[in-house]
Amino acid sequence: MIPSIINFQIKCRVKSKKHWDFFGMETYREATGKGVTISYWESKKAIQQWKENAKHLLAQQYGKAHAYSRFEIKICRVESAYEFKATDKN
Repeated sequence: MIPSIINFQIKCRVKSKKHWDFFGMETYREATGKGVTISYWESKKAIQQWKENAKHLLAQQYGKAHAYSRFEIKICRVESAYEFKATDKN
C-alpha cells in the first residue's frame, strides 16, 4: 500500500472514532501485501454513514485507482468474543 493512503487512513480512523460510533480496527498483512482489515462499529447505520462520508469516498476512489487491484467488503455481526493471553493467570 502507498504511504500516502496509509496516512489518510490513520486520519480517517481518528475522525471516525469521534463521529460515527467507531470502536476500532485491526489490520493484518502477509509479506506479499495481501491482507485483511476488520473494523468494529456500533450499528449498520454507523457503517452506512461512514460509507457515505465524502472523505471516505475520495479514499476509495484513490485506492481503486492507485493502491488496490482488488478488494472485498463483508459486513458481519460479532455475537460473542473472547481472548486468551499466556500471561493471564485465569
